[in-house]
Amino acid sequence: MLFFTFETLAHGGEEHAESKPSPQESTSTLESLPSDLSLLQRVFLLQQKQRAANLKVFQARDVDRPQYVLLPAKVVASPNGYAQVHVPQASRVVADPNYPMPTTGDKVEVNQVIAVIEPLVSSVDLTLVLLLYS
Repeated sequence: MLFFTFETLAHGGEEHAESKPSPQESTSTLESLPSDLSLLQRVFLLQQKQRAANLKVFQARDVDRPQYVLLPAKVVASPNGYAQVHVPQASRVVADPNYPMPTTGDKVEVNQVIAVIEPLVSSVDLTLVLLLYS
């Protein structure tokens, strides 16, 4: 069985005077991970287990992150006049008005942007990003 641990973010400045429901301990397995980008959920983990797992807890804050990442890609031109873009990561082509995609028959120049590729971020990728920027 494969288990993942996630770094959790603390929040502050809230009053919880009303009666609280009993918290449930959270465990994650590969099958229980969400398939979308909803990893930023509230998680309850006992302090003893936080200390035992050596988890870091910190106040959440806004941080400026780059809006794009340059991905290495290889363009292979076929004799039919089409090009195939090979990216080493699961990705999709997105429309960007700043870089219109050339159509069949258009001439392209060296270093011309022919496609804007958006990487598909999986749950595991988000976990790695959280660990790298902590």
